[in-house]
Amino acid sequence: MPRIISVEVVSDTGHFTPLQLQPRAVLSLAFNGLAHWLREHLVSFPRLIAEQRTSVVILAAGITYEAPCRFFDGDGFSVRASLQARRQASRAELDVEIHGPQGRAATARILLCPVRIEDPVSLAASPAPFPAPVLARFRPDEVDPTSPARPLVALQEEVARHGELLATARRPFTLHRHLCEVADQWAFFEVPGFIGASREALALARGGDVPLLRQAFGEPLRRLEIELSRPYFWLEDGLVETSAYRLNDRLAMIHRLSSNLPGGDQHGIAVEIF
Repeated sequence: MPRIISVEVVSDTGHFTPLQLQPRAVLSLAFNGLAHWLREHLVSFPRLIAEQRTSVVILAAGITYEAPCRFFDGDGFSVRASLQARRQASRAELDVEIHGPQGRAATARILLCPVRIEDPVSLAASPAPFPAPVLARFRPDEVDPTSPARPLVALQEEVARHGELLATARRPFTLHRHLCEVADQWAFFEVPGFIGASREALALARGGDVPLLRQAFGEPLRRLEIELSRPYFWLEDGLVETSAYRLNDRLAMIHRLSSNLPGGDQHGIAVEIF
C-alpha cells in the first residue's frame, strides 16, 4: 500500500463558502499534501528542483465531494495524501482525501507530468521521466506501469450527449502575478476561480429566464474535473467560454479556457456538476 501522509488543518473562514469547502482550497491543500509527501518520503520540493533538476507540472485534477464539511462543523479537518509513479515514471498521480467531522468530505486527484529543469533561473523545463535516483526512492507498491485514467473525457461526453444546452457565455481575464506560482505561470488551483466567475456571471445574466442556473449560487458543487494542456504566463490574457447544461435536472457546466484571441490556443477544459 502506498505510503500516506496526514496533515491536520485548522479551519479558517477562507477555506469555505457558505455551502462547502472551497474547490480552490481543496486543490491548494491537496498540492500542499504533495509537498508534505515529497519532504517526508522522497526529497523536499525545493531540493527536488534545485538539486535533482526535476519538477512536476499539472496535467489534470479532480474533486468529488462526499460528506458535508462546513466552517461551523468543527475546528478543522485532515488532509491525507499518497503518491504513485505511473507509466514508466513519465507520470505521477497524487490521491488525496479530506476528512472532516462528518467523515470523508472530499477526494481529490492530481495528475502530474515530471519535467527536467533546463534553466535554473526561469525554471523552463521539458517533459522527462523521474531520474533514476528519484525513482529509486519510491517503494515497489508506489510504482505502477499503467497509464492513468482520464475521467474528464467520459464526463464531458456524458454532459454533451445527455444534457440539454441552456446558455453560453464568454468571460476574459488577465493573469496577474497574484494568480501565478514561482515560475510566473498560472497556479493550477486558481482554475476554480476563473470558471466560477464565468459561471456566476452567466447565472446573473440569465438566471431570470433559465431558473436552473440559480443552482450555481445555492447548490454545493458535487464534482469538478479539469484537464490542462498549456499554461498561461504572467500578464497573459485568457478567456473562459462557458456552456451550461441541464443533466437529469442538475446543473452541469463545461468551461473551455483559451487565449483571448480569435482561434487562440486551448489551455484547458473543466467540467462542473452541481
